[in-house]
Amino acid sequence: MLLYAANASAQENIEYDYDEPMEKCGGGFEFKGEEIFPEVYPKFFNADELETINSALRQRRSGKGLMISAAPFVVGAGCSLVALCAMGLVDTTNPDHLKSIIRTTFYIGLGLFSFGLTLISIGVPLFCVGNARLNWAADSYNQRNQMSFNVVSGRNGLGLALRF
Repeated sequence: MLLYAANASAQENIEYDYDEPMEKCGGGFEFKGEEIFPEVYPKFFNADELETINSALRQRRSGKGLMISAAPFVVGAGCSLVALCAMGLVDTTNPDHLKSIIRTTFYIGLGLFSFGLTLISIGVPLFCVGNARLNWAADSYNQRNQMSFNVVSGRNGLGLALRF
């Protein structure tokens, strides 16, 4: 009885140190308010998660690169359309020559814009899928390291399970 009372009082003094969940921040992860660097990822993640993280980071970088590289094409299209408007206002002496210049400038602007739009339409999904996969890795870590209290069935019947 005395041993039981000592054991019970010792259990009351134990404080559970709740770890904050891991979160995805930018192109990496944050744990307890501090950024985790890629060199220490193996401490937190298993092999499957590490493989997913590495491919997600590559995918995210590729999408970001495609979106950034689309900017000059979209700006070039805008500049060519501005030049098109300026030419239409300035030169009115030879209408046939002006029409051919306007047509050429319009097609150049349309081509630049469509190429930029193609790069963006490929880059945005890549970036979003890479982010979703990084979120999955953080959620996987959090699920694996959370404490749960469940009713489970086993070979001998029903029981309570405490997982941490």
